[in-house]
Amino acid sequence: MQLSRDEALKLAKKGLFYVCATCPKWHEGKAKGLDQCTGVACGSPIRRKDFPEYSGDIKDFSRLCFACGSEDVLAFASIQNGERRFGLCKNHLEIVDDYVYKTESNLVVNDNKVLITPNPDRVMGDHRDKKVIL
Repeated sequence: MQLSRDEALKLAKKGLFYVCATCPKWHEGKAKGLDQCTGVACGSPIRRKDFPEYSGDIKDFSRLCFACGSEDVLAFASIQNGERRFGLCKNHLEIVDDYVYKTESNLVVNDNKVLITPNPDRVMGDHRDKKVIL
């Protein structure tokens, strides 16, 4: 199932990650009555993964916020040894950091680390020189 950008943005406003809303595997799961995608090992930078089973149309994940789809990207999240770099907007800049620290003891994660780096094309105030490895 292919959604328009507007349809994917509507799902993101309801709490589904924009990247997930654009992936057919999420819609396959929904069609089967699941509240998740059919990707077995898939996950976002919050789970220290880079959506390894993503099969949608996004080619350059750094051009938009993976959480909400905003094109106003202030920073990037990337997984150590990962192939993809994901955009983060002002509203979701701390989402990886906050989520990982709040739920670290409850997560089963791989040994990958998440690197947050500023978008050099944007003025970021306090985040300008932020490079954090979680």
